[in-house]
Amino acid sequence: MRCVLAMLLLGGAAIALAGCGGDEDKPGLDINGCKIQPNTVCQKADLTGADLSGSDLTGADLTGANLTESNLTDVNLTGANLSRARIVDASLEDANLTRADLTNATIERTDLGAATLCDTIRPDGTTDDSDCSASGGSGTMG
Repeated sequence: MRCVLAMLLLGGAAIALAGCGGDEDKPGLDINGCKIQPNTVCQKADLTGADLSGSDLTGADLTGANLTESNLTDVNLTGANLSRARIVDASLEDANLTRADLTNATIERTDLGAATLCDTIRPDGTTDDSDCSASGGSGTMG
């Protein structure tokens, strides 16, 4: 999470303003009718090219969603349903895919560097437990 600290001089007094990245930077983000928030239901949503970096999509239903060329860096997808989703030329770097369901998803040319995979259902239906006891992700889906 990124934080910014700014100083504002107002009438001779310095006022500190702080803001941290994540959902606070994108309040009420809605892309093609899909509300970007935990537990959202966005089946077959077109999220092509969307910048979802830092978003919390815990428990989201993104069944059949098109995430081609989307930025999913540092997104929390814990328990999300991404079955039959299209994730091509995208970034899932540092994403949390714990207990995510990727059954029959198309994942091609996508950066999974440092993604957390624990009890993650792979596109072929097998379970990836590679990060369940580790603190960092391996980023492998193969």
